[in-house]
Amino acid sequence: MDNQTNFYDPVQPAGMAAPKPQIDMAAKKKRAGKFCFISLGFFAAGILTGLAWAKFGSNSTALLQALQQIMFFLIFAFYFAAVAFMIVARIKCRQCKFGLTLMWVYIAVLAIALISFLVLIGILAFSIGMISK
Repeated sequence: MDNQTNFYDPVQPAGMAAPKPQIDMAAKKKRAGKFCFISLGFFAAGILTGLAWAKFGSNSTALLQALQQIMFFLIFAFYFAAVAFMIVARIKCRQCKFGLTLMWVYIAVLAIALISFLVLIGILAFSIGMISK
């Protein structure tokens, strides 16, 4: 005979999952809203860091170049954190309208940035073609 012992909960019927405690929907939405505000703060910090990075321009001092490199890294770190907090908010509470709105705003910003980049590449390719003739 087998030495394994089958354990079961005599209160819980076999094959049934234990009921999960219900969390108040208002509390979930409130927590998701906090995550959304944190996400929005990181997104705004990324924009402000990008504007500050662009303001410095191409200065030749070593200190400003090092500062620009740090700021360039921070821009992407802030955007990554913003998207991560938005995803956490969407996972915690799917019914939160603020998280859904932020998701679509971030998708629209990404689409606008991608289209702008492609237009810039097209303009540069056209102008290089005009110069080389």
